[in-house]
Amino acid sequence: MTLRKLMLTSVTAAAFCAPMLASADSASGAGAASADLDFTITIDDYVFLQIGSGGTTTDLITFTIDGATNIAGNSTPIAGDQTVPVTLTANTSNIEITADISGATLTDGTSTIPWSDITISNAGGSGDITPPTLNGSSSGSLDPNTSGGTLTDTWSFEYVNDTYYAPGTYGTGGAAGGAVVTFTATSL
Repeated sequence: MTLRKLMLTSVTAAAFCAPMLASADSASGAGAASADLDFTITIDDYVFLQIGSGGTTTDLITFTIDGATNIAGNSTPIAGDQTVPVTLTANTSNIEITADISGATLTDGTSTIPWSDITISNAGGSGDITPPTLNGSSSGSLDPNTSGGTLTDTWSFEYVNDTYYAPGTYGTGGAAGGAVVTFTATSL
């Protein structure tokens, strides 16, 4: 072996062994020995939001104005056909929920119903998760840590029904057949 190869082999071996020597802890003694280990637990912040059935299902909230039990535009609010469970799990405080309505329209032909005509409210459950409005404002600050990391609630939906609109189906074409609203929980 040439001197050059011997030096290269020695330098390479030293480079691989140096980290192990620097972090190893060992001791020897008569009848007893001890060694230390360092421990670190890294917990990243996380946020989980489920609204409705969960999984890949996009629930559909339907409002029916039939002219018999509900009259169009008479200012009598109309409840949606279902309430939805809401779960927020996070290991951080100061969470806000927003509703993104961009690209989602409640349109039939030339008539459009504004998103502000649909309201969301707590419908039982713990009432821990204040819903956002569908016109752009957020839910306010939520803190899942106050209840072990998880807040639960049930939301209901109501159509204001204060304006007459022509007959038709408003909001078709989304994932479940309606206009899709995307709710987002963000750690601030």
